[in-house]
Amino acid sequence: MKKLFVIFFSLISTPLIAEEILCKMNLKKLHAIISDLEIIIEYPHDLLSFNILYKSENEINWSIVGIQPTEEILKNINILENQRKKDLQNLYSKKGKIEISEIEDALRVNFVLIKYKNTNNIKEFDKKKFSSEKKRNDYIKENFDFSNDILNYTALYNYATQNENFTKANMDLKSDRSILNFTKHKKNNDIIELSALTKSGMRVKSLILHPKNNNFKKSSLSYSGLAGDTDFSLILEGYCNYFGSKKTTNTQSVNNGDDNINKLRKLKLAFEEELITQEEYDAKRREILDEM
Repeated sequence: MKKLFVIFFSLISTPLIAEEILCKMNLKKLHAIISDLEIIIEYPHDLLSFNILYKSENEINWSIVGIQPTEEILKNINILENQRKKDLQNLYSKKGKIEISEIEDALRVNFVLIKYKNTNNIKEFDKKKFSSEKKRNDYIKENFDFSNDILNYTALYNYATQNENFTKANMDLKSDRSILNFTKHKKNNDIIELSALTKSGMRVKSLILHPKNNNFKKSSLSYSGLAGDTDFSLILEGYCNYFGSKKTTNTQSVNNGDDNINKLRKLKLAFEEELITQEEYDAKRREILDEM
């Protein structure tokens, strides 16, 4: 896997019962407010999916200890983006009226709301009569495409996994020295409700339907806050696998974690000083993370 971020707890060195739950979450909804523009988009597919590993050393203290893009993203993200661009170009070459549903199909999203300065652009588009196809296409590009950011799959993926500012907002999951600890916990039968407010101001909520008895019910993860000048919230949904409980000796886990973290730091330093290539860095990093 290209991106896997795993952090170990630092607790007293006594045997503990650790519970791990691995969830495959798909991005399902985006709500963004950028100045006078408000957008609510739903993703009707499972093309933007991540594996998220939850861990609890007891029934109260839950954390997210790992997150990674799925094989589907790594394999198909560029193909999907190229196909999206091709479908848009085919749409622009169409003669006559274009329906909102056709734009949604080309972009592979559902528009719930696109409002600019209190004007509902979705309803406005249905009413408009354009004097030329160029003006029609320009209107679509300006009001529905957002090719440079929100609806560009490759850009969205890179933004979520590589952009430093977004990483800090994104619960610091990219850092080898950080972990997201949920500060609030509520359990009702097999439903686990978790929430946290990070130092960066991110609001994080997760609803886990314990897979021990809920293999066919969806869990969810949402996080919201500010990223630059954008007030946004993302909702992910998916299914979880029960990894069960196992005894762990924390001293051993911490020592192994420290060794691997030191290896990662040295590897990163070697790459930054151009002592190794990008390919060598990626291969060695993947090897260390597999050990973790």
